[in-house]
Amino acid sequence: MAKAAAIEALRKLAHDLRSVMNNVNLNLVAAQRLAARSTDERAEALREHLNAVASELNRLKQTVDKAAKELA
Repeated sequence: MAKAAAIEALRKLAHDLRSVMNNVNLNLVAAQRLAARSTDERAEALREHLNAVASELNRLKQTVDKAAKELA
């Protein structure tokens, strides 16, 4: 019974993480679009930082998806 409760808690956590990651991704895409249109001298550095965040977010998404699949 405790194992079932723990699995259900992990499923809820995975769902909640996906919701947060989706919100972060939407805002990241908006920031990337703004940076892409920028001609500021720091725009390239900003784009590199945003791309690094996108990469890490994608890695986290893959980890959460894999864990959630194993719980199913």
